[in-house]
Amino acid sequence: MVNSKYKKFRTIDGYKYILSEDEWLMIRPSGTEPVLRAYAEAKTLEGAKAILKAAKAELGIG
Repeated sequence: MVNSKYKKFRTIDGYKYILSEDEWLMIRPSGTEPVLRAYAEAKTLEGAKAILKAAKAELGIG
């Protein structure tokens, strides 16, 4: 998912990867803490979790 080709990329308020019409991943820094936050949307909860899991693997986290 994340390592596949994304269709669009936006940098407003973070880094948003548009994966398909119904799926996206956004990674943004917290404004108050030294952390990155990741958000995902998909057709199903399992799909969103899979996007976040792929992002963690791509970043070498967890």
